[in-house]
This record gives sequence, structure tokens and C-alpha cells, in this order.
Amino acid sequence: TNNTVFDNVKEIMISGNAFMNYSNGVYKIHPFHSLDYTDAYTFNKDNILGQVNIELGNKRGMANIAKGTFFDRDKKYQQDTVVVPEFTETNQYLADDNNTVNEKTFNLAYIDNADTAKALTRFQLDNTRYMTTMMFRTTWAASNLEVGDPVYVTYNRYGYTNKKFRLVGQALQQDG
Repeated sequence: TNNTVFDNVKEIMISGNAFMNYSNGVYKIHPFHSLDYTDAYTFNKDNILGQVNIELGNKRGMANIAKGTFFDRDKKYQQDTVVVPEFTETNQYLADDNNTVNEKTFNLAYIDNADTAKALTRFQLDNTRYMTTMMFRTTWAASNLEVGDPVYVTYNRYGYTNKKFRLVGQALQQDG
């Protein structure tokens, strides 16, 4: 009860492995799961207009060790922590970062078992490493897409051929 509604919802979304967006006056929840790309819209040179901005994860935001805190039902709901990768595993992310530790902690307030906490913590760790965002203007033909939809991007400059993305934002420009 000490947290804001927004902070509580954010904790629920992390624990549920989902994200939420607000579009056309409605909040929608989108789980992170395997998407079906069968009928996915393709962005390419014919419908990408003008400049493309691409943003890769930055070094500061890329973790190589992740901790997930949760309330373990097997320990009478005492707070516990999982570490990913485990100390017995080879940590390729750490090796890639010249053994400079960058640790992130994720609060999994609504998780009550170690296996689920470990899986969500692994997902969050990987997400810090592989987040790629593209921003561009497109034609009106893409206006039927919704945030959360799977899309392909073919863009030669970056060597992308049907690279899979998820639409995470959209806005109508003043010029249509």
C-alpha cells in the first residue's frame, strides 16, 4: 500500500512476464511469449519512409549477473534470491564484458517459487543484453497494427532480412 498504483502494476507486469501499453484510450497487457509470425506485417524499403534510428542496449544497461528476489512458499514466504547465471555455470556475458561485473536486481514480488523466479530472472537478464529498438516513419498501410504485434523488418543497411521484432510503440504524425 506504500507504493503508487503505477509501481504496483509495474511489479505485477515483471512478475507476470508481460508489458502494458495505453492505446486509443485503453490499457492492454501483452505477455512476453513466442509470437506467431505467420501473418506478420513486413517493414521494408517500400514502406519505411526517411531516416531510421536504431538503438542497441547500452553498456550501462546490459547486465551480466541478475538477481531475482521473491517470497519462497517453501520457506514460509520468507524473502529469497535467485542468481542467474548460477555460480556453477559459465558466465559468457561476464566474459564478453571483460569480467567487469554489472549486476541488476529484479523484484519478483508476486512469485512464490524458485523455478519461476529463476526463469523470469533469466528472461530479464537476456532482455538487458538483446534489446534492439528501431524507430522510423512508415506509410498509412501500417496503421492497422497494434502495440504488441509481431512484425518483420527487412533493412539492408543493418543487414536485416525478415528480422523479427515486436511493435512497442506507435504515434500518428501531424502530417498523417
